Amino acid sequence: MVTSSATTAPTGAKLPDEAALRDLVDYRCVVEGGAAALASRRATPEQLEHLEALAAELDAIDDFGTWSEQDTLLHLVIADASGSERLLVEVGRVRAEVFRLSQLVPVPRQATELANREHGELVAAIGSREPDRAREAMVSHVESTRALWLGLGRVPRRSRGR
Repeated sequence: MVTSSATTAPTGAKLPDEAALRDLVDYRCVVEGGAAALASRRATPEQLEHLEALAAELDAIDDFGTWSEQDTLLHLVIADASGSERLLVEVGRVRAEVFRLSQLVPVPRQATELANREHGELVAAIGSREPDRAREAMVSHVESTRALWLGLGRVPRRSRGR
């Protein structure tokens, strides 16, 4: 469990407004959701094992800085498993922006616990070779990040009979 954020926001730095955050989330949903769907079709057994190991490691990390790095790595491995170099590059770009924004708000332990559960659902969907389920799991996960940034008490979730 992550107990605290290892970084502090730069003086005067603040999150973008809600419209800009929505735009970023929409972009991530399309790019990372598409990468997850393709990864569910194309991931090698070694990539699936790596994703499972990363998801398990995230559960055991206490330091937010380390957790954030491993979180980014998990997203990059998913993009790599998509088999698209362009998607890998785009996910790398967007993850740099996500990392920067994550340094601007304190991240409560409950948020990383939720993200860890979502990572588990995402990796399971990719491993079961279900593209629609993988896309939906990634979209739900990305929307949770937006909710955190906006300080919403209720994290948006899409139901799928779960």
